[in-house]
Amino acid sequence: MIGETLVLAMNDEDIFKLIIIGGAMTVGLAVVVTLALKGYLQTREVERTRREVAAYVAEGTISPEDAGKLLGRGNSDFEKQIGTAVSWGMISAGKAEKLIKAMRDDQGERNGA
Repeated sequence: MIGETLVLAMNDEDIFKLIIIGGAMTVGLAVVVTLALKGYLQTREVERTRREVAAYVAEGTISPEDAGKLLGRGNSDFEKQIGTAVSWGMISAGKAEKLIKAMRDDQGERNGA
């Protein structure tokens, strides 16, 4: 009875507000679920890659040093950004190698000086 009274007492503006709020909450929930799923899938793929590289090391196909390079150990954020730029085709692989070499040379000069 009370519920029917509240519904009857609402005007079109109140119903519109409820629809907007409900829609916003639905979109927000969809965003949260999508981001959580993306994080889960990304983590799963990283772990899968690590297991595959570990299997290659165990069978002797690649060396542990090469495995570390493949997994990105020791790479700076700058090097990772360059790798991303190469994968997107924004810069060539040759240009990326030159940039990384110049950066490492510069860091070596700073550490040595």
